[in-house]
Amino acid sequence: MAFKKTPRKKATVNGTHELYRGKLFSFFKEDITLPNGRRTEIAMVRHPGSTGIVPLFDDGTIAMVSQYRHPIGDYLLEITAGSMEHGESPLNCARREVEEDVGLDALTILALQHTWRYIRNEDTF
Repeated sequence: MAFKKTPRKKATVNGTHELYRGKLFSFFKEDITLPNGRRTEIAMVRHPGSTGIVPLFDDGTIAMVSQYRHPIGDYLLEITAGSMEHGESPLNCARREVEEDVGLDALTILALQHTWRYIRNEDTF
């Protein structure tokens, strides 16, 4: 059974104000009119995207890295991950991060999932 895709109304942007521009992300405030006609203000993060990679070895083990995370003031054990540079593809970012974090070349990269991180206030995929 085929479903007919009906165009749906989207929000109208009445104004955008950049509050902060950093190396990895920017923070914006937008004045919008929602599809239901209600006008509101939303704050959001704009980010170029990132990748998370789980290096898997022939013996079934995986590589993880210990990263210092200042907001919690401690180290976390994490999968290899990092932000894409502007214009960089997710595949090239994944290869670069494995080399930087683990010191290895990834022979094969298999994409398992594409997802939005925090869709409420962030445009990162």
